[in-house]
Amino acid sequence: MTNPALGDYMTYLAQREIWGHHTYSHRVGTVLRAVGMGERVRRRPTVAPLVSTIRPEQVDHVLQTLAGQQQVTMAPVILTHGFTARASSRARARELGLEIDWVTAGTSTPLGACYNLMLSRVEADYIAKMDDDDLYGDHYLFESPRGGRLRQGRRRRQARPLPAPVGTGPDGAALRRLGAPLYDFRLRTDPGGSYGPGARYHFSRDDHR
Repeated sequence: MTNPALGDYMTYLAQREIWGHHTYSHRVGTVLRAVGMGERVRRRPTVAPLVSTIRPEQVDHVLQTLAGQQQVTMAPVILTHGFTARASSRARARELGLEIDWVTAGTSTPLGACYNLMLSRVEADYIAKMDDDDLYGDHYLFESPRGGRLRQGRRRRQARPLPAPVGTGPDGAALRRLGAPLYDFRLRTDPGGSYGPGARYHFSRDDHR
């Protein structure tokens, strides 16, 4: 492969295919179904995207983002900060097949308290913080738990293993008038670190609590 960027992208797509269809869990599931023990097949983990917004005009963008996520079972929580979600937004969520847990908090409620309120309602296996104006790939919620398990495996080799939150360091922007993306921090895609943008944090429920 003479083009490094294309090689990286092909590797990424291959990894997604492996995670989606060719892990040991998939093989065990095939055997269990064949011997009549389908109820023992490992279920797909659930992810609770948490979104707090102060902008009513961004709610539909959030709904479109969530509806576009693939290969994932979601239990989204959306907190409207200082307003109540419009009936049209709730209807749009139903049209998109989303089961949203709508929460409302007053304008005097601190952002941290808003997230604690949303966290208190989560029963999913994983928690993903998402922002109301960011752009997310359609496999973001599918891939994040897999990244978390890889990160956790690395930390278990440490003398004092810690919870393994994950996030993505790379950042970018969409230049809408030009119809072009703008990328930054490309080399921060894979390495571990102590910093990550808040819009892309992902935790297991047990680790976070």
